[in-house]
Parts: sequence; C-alpha cells; structure tokens
Amino acid sequence: MRLWLAIFALCGSVGGQSTARLEGRVVSQTGEPLGKVTVRLQTTAPGIGGQVTQYLEVSDNAGKFVFESVPPGRYALFPERTGFSRVRTGDATPTIALQAGEVKKDVEIKLIQRGVISGRITDQDGDPVFEAPVRALRVQYDGTRRYLTAYAEATSDDQENFRILNLEPGRYYPMADNPRPRANLGTAEHRGRSAQNVEILTYYPSSPDFGGALAVDVGAGAEVRGVNIRMVKARVFSIRGKTVDSRSGAPTVAHLGLIPKGTDLDRLNGKDEASASSDTGAFEFGGLRAGTYILQASPDTRGLTGRMEVTVANADVEGLVFALYPPPEITGTVRIEDGDLGVLQRPPDFAALNRRPTGAGPRIVLSTFDVGGPMEAAGQVAADGTFKIQNFTRSVYTVHVDLLPPGTYIKSIRFGGQDAMKTPLDLTAGTGGVLEVLLSQKVAEVNATVHGDATAGISVTMWSKSPTLIDPLFRRAFRTGPDGTVRLTDMPPGEYYVAAWETNPNLTIPDFLARFTGLATPIKLAENDKAMVDLTLIPKDKIAAEIAKLP
Repeated sequence: MRLWLAIFALCGSVGGQSTARLEGRVVSQTGEPLGKVTVRLQTTAPGIGGQVTQYLEVSDNAGKFVFESVPPGRYALFPERTGFSRVRTGDATPTIALQAGEVKKDVEIKLIQRGVISGRITDQDGDPVFEAPVRALRVQYDGTRRYLTAYAEATSDDQENFRILNLEPGRYYPMADNPRPRANLGTAEHRGRSAQNVEILTYYPSSPDFGGALAVDVGAGAEVRGVNIRMVKARVFSIRGKTVDSRSGAPTVAHLGLIPKGTDLDRLNGKDEASASSDTGAFEFGGLRAGTYILQASPDTRGLTGRMEVTVANADVEGLVFALYPPPEITGTVRIEDGDLGVLQRPPDFAALNRRPTGAGPRIVLSTFDVGGPMEAAGQVAADGTFKIQNFTRSVYTVHVDLLPPGTYIKSIRFGGQDAMKTPLDLTAGTGGVLEVLLSQKVAEVNATVHGDATAGISVTMWSKSPTLIDPLFRRAFRTGPDGTVRLTDMPPGEYYVAAWETNPNLTIPDFLARFTGLATPIKLAENDKAMVDLTLIPKDKIAAEIAKLP
C-alpha cells in the first residue's frame, strides 16, 4: 500500500512538472493597469491537422492575468479590448517559449487607446449630405508598391456629422462618397442622360484625386475634430456592352472588374464589379469619370477570361463587345544547379507542411497588383521539376518561388529569353509560354555578434541593397541566441545591410529601412561565402521616432 501511494505521489509530481505557468499584466501606454482585457495565449505552430491551441483569460482590475497548467511550447499573446490596440513599436507579435515546470512572471502587455476622426460632409453649396459613407484610408505596402486601404468607416447622420471610431494612432486620409446620385443614373428614366454633374468620391478636404488629399494624424485616445469634407462634382458616364465567347461569338456569362488605369494610389477606390447576363451577356458600369479603364474578366467555370482598355471621353460608351478567350498557360521546369532534384521535396519548416501535401515540392507563383488588388496564380512543382500554371487573368505578373527548399536560392528565372527577375511578365495579350527556374545550393551565410547589454533574443535583420522583382524588398529576420550571436543562413549572393534592433521593426517598408542604412553594416556576399560581422544595437527610441513618421 505504501509503495502504491509512493508511486502515485511520484506520478503526480512528474505530471505537475509537465506544464508551465504564465503570469502577466496589461497596462496602458502610461503604465496604468487595464482590466477587462481578454488575453489569448495561442500556439505559434499548428499542431496535428493544422490546428492551433488557444487559452483565454481576462485581466482583473489590477491588469493581472494568469495562465495555469500550460503545455510546454512556443506561444504568442493577443490582447483584446474595444477601443484599445497594442502599442505600435514595430515589433512583430512577440513569442514566449515555455518549458516544462517553468513559472514565467512579469510579462507585460502595453495597450494604447484608439482615436477618433470627426467632422461634417457637405455638398458644393455647403448643404448637408446625409447618410454618406466616409472612410479612413491608410497607406500600405506590398513590397516596394504603395497602395491605400480602408481602415475604418462611418456614415454621416441627419446633421451631416460623422465620427470614425477605433483608429490606431497614425496617419489617415479621409474620403467621403455620396453614391445615390450615381446609382440613380442607371435607372431607365435616366438612360441617355448620364453625362451630367454628380457628386463623386472626394478626399479630405475637397479633392477628387489622392494628389490633393490632406492627411490627418491621430494620436493615442485623441479625437481629431473639424475634418470637414466638401463633396466634389464631376461629369460621369457609363460603359455598356456585352461579353461573348470568342470561339463562337455567342453571348456568355462573366464576372467583370473595372479599374482606372494609373498609379497604384489612383486605384485605391478599388474595383467596380459587375456580372454579365448569361442570356445576353449584357453588362453596365455607371458613374464613371472621364479616363481610361481596364476591363477585366475573371476566369469562369470554362476558364474563359479577357482584358481590354476602354477610354471614356465625353460621352457614354455604348455597344462594347468584350470577347473572352481561353486563358493563357504557363509551363516550365525547375532545375538545381549541380544538384539533385530530390532537394525540392524537402519542406522549409514544420509550418510549411500544413500548407502543402506531404511530399509535394515548392510552388511557382505569379503575382499581380494590376487588377485592383493583389492576386496570385500558382503551379505545384512535381518531383521531376516540371510545373504548370493555369486559369489566371490576363495581366502583368512578377514571379517568385513559394516554399523554397532550405539551402537553396533562386539564381535565375527566364521566360522566352527574358530575365523575369528584372522584367515582369506581360501576359495581357493572352499568350502563355515556358518559364525556366534555376536554383542553386551555393548559398552564403553570415555569423553576426551583437554587442551591448542583454543581447539574447535580439532581432537581426538583413536586407538587400538591390532587390529584384521576385523579392521587391528582400528582407530576412533572425534572433540572437543566449550568447548574442546568430547565424544568417541560406543567403543569395549580393550586397546587403545588416542591423540589430533593440525592438524588432517588422515593417516591409523600403523608406523606413532606408533611414537606417547609416546605422547598419554593409556586406557583400559571393556564392558559398561565410562572413562575420559585429553589430551594435539600434536603440528603440530611434526606431520609435522613425515609426512615428510613417504615413
């Protein structure tokens, strides 16, 4: 009996040591405790079946929270409370490693109160515009490409006032709309009279284009008042036509998109969408300003697609015939320079296994921003290195390799004699072709040492001086070990900057990184190089100051 109790006690002790405990506190930016914050503890890597494990706790009046009996592993903390967001330091979501039997204390989560933009919307005569949607737009980056996206929105009330709530501190571009007048132009009684002045999308304070927009800077917990928008009027027109199958000339159904041709920021209003009737193929886009537009058809169930430019001058465009064709097809091969194709079957990490079938190779991906937003088409690389990409729209694409095998880099991509690492693929004409991808295992590595106090877990970033189309902002991030050193592996040859950051600026913004080249260490790598660099920490106050200047 005593032996059984001893064994039971021992098992209970071992079981108790198999989990960890996490204690922390949620505070405001000024250090005051914040209660009623839902804190989510989530595994950073999917488990079996791609599932993640989550635990929830709510902070008390002193801002404290405790997670008991947590299995060992690496986790991320996500705080949630209406009207608050995590303080923007440039960090990616920080992760916490918990060991069996560990009690981790004094974890601090800092939140910042969100702000408000308020104002009035009036027409050109100063009269109120009721129930008008108004959006707070922010500049975003896709590699080196800038574009605008809506962060939050509101609607003007019966007193012409609006309030956009829950805005993170930062810079915004308010934009208002009054869609009813334009919508009325599509009714039967207005047909043929659509070339008239109506209110159009208007940026604060009163501009039809982004070039005349004024930014509004919102501070923590602040309300920026007096953001008054006076709507702009302009002549608008319609495009009417039908879609036909190019092979038979018969009307066909299609899903269509229309975007203005111009810079990325000009396209921020997004893509107008319409569907063509299956009986007649008829479609219509209304409320359009004069200009040139790209009319795009997404591949349908038969794979038909199309693209054409349409210019709206000073009248409606009537009787447009939009022919749809079978989509282009890209075939190709992936080769390993002086190597075995078997390397293609090695997944880069555990997380990658959940993104592709077991044993499958990497993907060749075509990416475009030309149709009003990011879009992709991809082909899986087979064991023999071949791939095929089908059912994509006619557009201009860049090429990259997703899930690149470890120990390799992209040495060249060629498309019919063209260097696709320097020149995008223009597939707007609907012709396909052959893509040749050459990988090399002659990767370089850099061994970096960070000097200063508390250098364990420091973010070290390496970015290219001359990025290519396949990786518009070549940026790789690593973290130092307990001794302040880190090995930067699988680097293509080239010229780079290397920097160590007191807080991790997880920002893929070229302008931001360019401000730190003077504090970074330049390095030039050849194939198979093994280089060493000593780094000094870039202080967090310098990082925060530059983050505050971001648009």
